Amino acid sequence: MRGLALLREQGAAVTVLTVMSRANESGIDDVYDFCERIGARFCCTPMQPFGAGRDSGANRLSASEILEAMEAFGAQHSLDWRSVRRVFNTARHVQYSWGDRQTCCDLGKGVLSVSPDGTVYPCVHLHGSVPILGNILEAGIEDILLAGNRFRAGLAVDILPECRTCGYRYLCGGGCRAERILTGERDPEHCNLIRGVIERDLALLIS
Repeated sequence: MRGLALLREQGAAVTVLTVMSRANESGIDDVYDFCERIGARFCCTPMQPFGAGRDSGANRLSASEILEAMEAFGAQHSLDWRSVRRVFNTARHVQYSWGDRQTCCDLGKGVLSVSPDGTVYPCVHLHGSVPILGNILEAGIEDILLAGNRFRAGLAVDILPECRTCGYRYLCGGGCRAERILTGERDPEHCNLIRGVIERDLALLIS
């Protein structure tokens, strides 16, 4: 904590990302208050069913619990729903814009991850697995980005079986693609959370 405060004192931009689970849900407000005190940006994301959360099913919050936590967070810190959405990463993925939005994920485009031997993966979560976009020591960045674009094209919401018939797919963008690759499916709780966010957005718009 002192290190983060020192960075802010030197004028560095600091973002604190907290992964929210059943184990630490009660401490989220304290982390937010600390960030407010030092002038750091605070983000919160629910535990995902892969990586560290792969075997922590009982520790993961359901969609309804996350939505309740978001509303309680807003009430605790006098934030409106729009401000709360900016804090909670998954909710931030919902966007309202013209056109067919095929993905909300920067995998292979806005995000690349390079291992020590130069192997390039489309996401930090996919280290040691496929797909591999190339090797930065052997290929040019243009070729690697083209490989990323080709890979992303196969993960569009109009192609994924669990997304292509969903009426919310262009607002959601299909969620985390690394999760889809590692688990072989779309987490239904993610879909329930996105629907809940959109329904609250619409209720706010109507009111």
